[in-house]
Amino acid sequence: MRRLAVFGLVLLAATSCSPALEGASQPLAQEQVGAGLGLDVASARRTALDFVNAYAHATEDDGARLSALVVGPELTAWVHWMTVQNQQFDGTISGTADVRSVAFVDSFLVENAVGGRVNMGASVTLTYDPTAGQTFDRTRIMDGPVTLLRTGTAEWRVVDATRDGQSMDDGIQLFRELSMTSHGVTVSLHSLFMFTPSWQFNVTVVNRTGGLIRIEPVGLALLVRRQGARPQRTRGVYTQALVTLPGGFDAEGLVGFPQQEEARGRTLSLAYRLAGGRHVTFLFPLGDVVTQVPPTSSGPSPSPTS
Repeated sequence: MRRLAVFGLVLLAATSCSPALEGASQPLAQEQVGAGLGLDVASARRTALDFVNAYAHATEDDGARLSALVVGPELTAWVHWMTVQNQQFDGTISGTADVRSVAFVDSFLVENAVGGRVNMGASVTLTYDPTAGQTFDRTRIMDGPVTLLRTGTAEWRVVDATRDGQSMDDGIQLFRELSMTSHGVTVSLHSLFMFTPSWQFNVTVVNRTGGLIRIEPVGLALLVRRQGARPQRTRGVYTQALVTLPGGFDAEGLVGFPQQEEARGRTLSLAYRLAGGRHVTFLFPLGDVVTQVPPTSSGPSPSPTS
């Protein structure tokens, strides 16, 4: 399958996550950590610091350094789809990190794993310089706990962090085999990032029709059904990679909507026009597949994804 590389971004009014260490946990006595406790503490602090700096400079290496610092499907997905967004931005993105404090809090046992907590005081400022338009900044506040998993002696990986006052782990929903196929077009939902002030759906579209397909903007919506009322349509925005797709190609892209209070009664709608003029619509009810919605809040930096 050939992949269509499309560069250029319709900026999302969306925001762009990591597995929590689940199960009963208990504080870890110093003797359980072993003689290398001091080295472990220093390494955990360094990993948290490296995480923030790699986030700020992710566009310089397509997220390679950041990817090496995280573990688990959620944060791995976050790094991947942030990289997709960055690559499709029509312009340049640069970042800086401002770290004020990094303090090791404690270690703990979860089943057979050793976890750690670091309290971070930091921010990441991303500067977007579009090819057409004015340069603008977006700042992510990284104040709060960073949860890590020890992967070896003095080796740690990040499994959760706090961004704009919200747990990144709580803000991401992964989907498993959530796909629809119609008339040779397959649309797959990989994940949903629920970060103030937006919901961002991460999508793959595969075109096996043999001809060019084109997105139908009027068919892109979040349908909201409330009891006793007609469905309301909330219009969304999308990355340029999803606009047109030749036969035999596939593309990854992002779709964004305003933040929602709940998934119940919501249906994601996407539509494409085939080469012969036929319209195909893909409807994804969200009530049963979005299992947790974080509380809505007015975050300190409403902005595009990532």
